[in-house]
Amino acid sequence: MSTPFIHPDSVNKLSIARAVKGMIGQDPATSYLTDSRQSVDKTMRKIQDIKANINPVALQFLNTQMTYKPVAVGVFNNVTEPIQIVLLELNNRLFEYVDVMQDYIELMKLGFGDLPKFVDFVTHICGLARGYKHQGKMLMTKEQLLDKLSMIDAQGNNSRSQSVIPNAVTPQQSSFLENLLAKIKEHVSIYDSPDGSHDTLLIVCRHLREQVVPMLQVLTGMNNDAFIGQLDLKMLISQLKEIGKLEKSLKDAELRVQIDAETRKEMIGDFGTKFVPKRAYSDDEQAFVDSGNRSQSVIGNSTFSAKGGRRTRHKRSGHKKRSGKRSDHNKRSNKKKCMSRRR
Repeated sequence: MSTPFIHPDSVNKLSIARAVKGMIGQDPATSYLTDSRQSVDKTMRKIQDIKANINPVALQFLNTQMTYKPVAVGVFNNVTEPIQIVLLELNNRLFEYVDVMQDYIELMKLGFGDLPKFVDFVTHICGLARGYKHQGKMLMTKEQLLDKLSMIDAQGNNSRSQSVIPNAVTPQQSSFLENLLAKIKEHVSIYDSPDGSHDTLLIVCRHLREQVVPMLQVLTGMNNDAFIGQLDLKMLISQLKEIGKLEKSLKDAELRVQIDAETRKEMIGDFGTKFVPKRAYSDDEQAFVDSGNRSQSVIGNSTFSAKGGRRTRHKRSGHKKRSGKRSDHNKRSNKKKCMSRRR
């Protein structure tokens, strides 16, 4: 069975994490196989708990495949992705697309959702964006654009206004469109520059047309009043972000388990969760180990015996060391004894 490949970058990241553990008093060379497995199980339970608290219909909505055209330079082809991917991407944009969608959902809860009127509004804004800049050339200044945006009115309430919607709208729908128009004007005023690329309105228009409208079409097609009545996109996004964080930590924990399992094969000596790296024995060392560490061991061609040796007294055993010079008598006596041994 072949050893699974572990990318070096992943191993380096794990080594750094273990080094940090060593800095706070834990042994970075220790293999924590049991702890890693527990971390995987704990993280999986957390993910399951969050998903269990999400409405099953909301999960169906989030997992619905949506075909759209990404708003990015050089991208012209449609892509198909789950709605949750598009929703999270919109949430990271400067313009408050999620708030716009939630405002429309509140209209749906009241029974005033009218997607064709919203599409007409977006179409009018896109036409204005195309007139603002065409083929890379600026056709009007930022001030002229803001003036045109100020002339737009959902119902044509004054002589200077240009009605966005030809058909009559309810007060609730009119309020929704006016709030959206105010958001667009504020966004253009802040982020568009007289000397810039002047793509601000065009980008907002494309996100509304290519991503917001298709998602609202999915919601309308679901025709589920009970689900719409309790739908909160911001809470749903918060849950998705938490699941995303946990899934990332789950991958890290699974990597630790894999690396620990491989590392454990190269280690011996079990002391709880700590393992000592293996080192190959020399022939002599292996012979000593094989001998069972008896009192007499054979190492190579030699035999070693463990016999009793000279015992030394402890410095605190009560026997004091003799100090001072020996007497001449003792010196002569010892000298005679040495001479007699030589003979």
